[in-house]
Formats: sequence, structure tokens, C-alpha cells
Amino acid sequence: RGAENGGGGGPGCSGKARWSRAVIDMTWERQVGPSCGLAALRVLRRFLAEARDARVARAGAGTAPTGGAAPVGTMPDGDALPKGWDAKVIRPSSELLAADASLLEAAKSRGFSKEGELFSVDYFAELGADSTGVPMVVARISPRVIFDSLKAGRPVAVAYDQDPNTHLPCLKGGSAAHWALIRGFASRDSTMDEDLGSRRNFLLLLSHSLSPRPLVCSFESLAASNAQLALVKTNEKGVGRWAIPGGGMKLSGYCAVSSGCC
Repeated sequence: RGAENGGGGGPGCSGKARWSRAVIDMTWERQVGPSCGLAALRVLRRFLAEARDARVARAGAGTAPTGGAAPVGTMPDGDALPKGWDAKVIRPSSELLAADASLLEAAKSRGFSKEGELFSVDYFAELGADSTGVPMVVARISPRVIFDSLKAGRPVAVAYDQDPNTHLPCLKGGSAAHWALIRGFASRDSTMDEDLGSRRNFLLLLSHSLSPRPLVCSFESLAASNAQLALVKTNEKGVGRWAIPGGGMKLSGYCAVSSGCC
């Protein structure tokens, strides 16, 4: 399932706002317990498997993909990171997981989680690479990264503090940390040149595992929420409950994107 790309405006629309957009169709999955990150990983694993199967079917039928987007699961510029990305690539290790392997058990065996929590974007990317066989990119979150990824048909995983009532981004210092997949955007700047125009006009579509209803928020609100993730929520019963990386929560400032051929 690739991205549905489109643009606003057209003949006779001179002077009116022009919009660029992309939406990726993905299966929704509800989390069980504090496992929002693993639920996002399971959705991503299924998405890439279905994309791979579709590509194989097209190849067998001699049908080339249509549209302007790059094939799902590939970087826009081949193996090289796209221009303007501050990122690193995490490749599959020798400990690849079976297609139906339990991500919870894998996370627990590696010391990444105790009950399903994932407090590191690197943990997410390492599990993603080994569960899909596809390299993952850990990138500093920016409009450019989101724009490039979704235009290429690749969802973006990101953590943020979620409001308990609306699930929208909020500022709680990390005590309400939650994972989501960015699967769509709409922007008044179709080229994303320079500083990508007004970030207030860069709107995002998010899926998360607490509700099948997607969220719409601005890049600014999501980035601000992600940037202040610092403290893990604990109480007397929660002391020692979570697998916390050395130095504390490592979710701030970065997102994870699939890369390479699926």
C-alpha cells in the first residue's frame, strides 16, 4: 500500500493556496497493556509484509507500479539518505525474528522492555529492523523527514505526550509518553524548499493504538511534545517496573522510518 499523493490548486486557481498531501492506508491495531510502541511495530511489520507481497505479485504479472512516489520501503535516493536528513541507519542484525514472532518476548529478551514499554527510539528501530528484515532510519524529526518519507510511502514512528481525553499531543514532560505512526500530511508548500514554509501549515495524520480514529495535528504541536519527553512516569508500585535506557528516556528529538528494499 503506497501513498495516495495529491496537490491542491490547478488551472484558474492562481492566487489561492496550493496544498500537497499524502496518505498511507494502514491496518489499525489496539495495544494490550503499556505496549503502544510494540503495537506500532506490529502495524509496521504487517504493512511492509503486505507491500512486499504486492510487489512480488506485480513483478509476477509484469505490472510496473504507477504514480510518482518511490516504491514502498525504499529511500527516495536509493541507499543514500535524502538531502537534509540528520539520521543514522540501523540494519537488521544476525538475530532476525520469524514473521510471526512475539515482539513482546523479543523486546523482553533483549532488555528493551518489561511489560511492552519502549523508552528508546533506538530500541524501536532495532526491533523494527530485525522483525521486518528492512533497515530502519533513526532521524531527527523535521518536516523534511516526514515529507520525504510519506511521499515515498513510508510511515514515520514517533513518540509524544498524549492528552488522556483527546490523545492529541500535549506537554507533560514525558509522563504520558505514547507512540504513533504518522501516515499522512497536508501542506501548503508542495516543494518543502528551504525551511518548508510555515510549519503551522504542515498538518499531520496520526494513527495510534488507543483508538481507531486517526488524529490530525500540526507539526509544531507534535514536535514540541516530542522535544520535551524526558521523565518516565513512576509511582511506588512503578519503581523498577519499566526497562529504562541508561541515562533515562531516549525518545526526544527523533523518529524512526523504514528504509531499504522490503
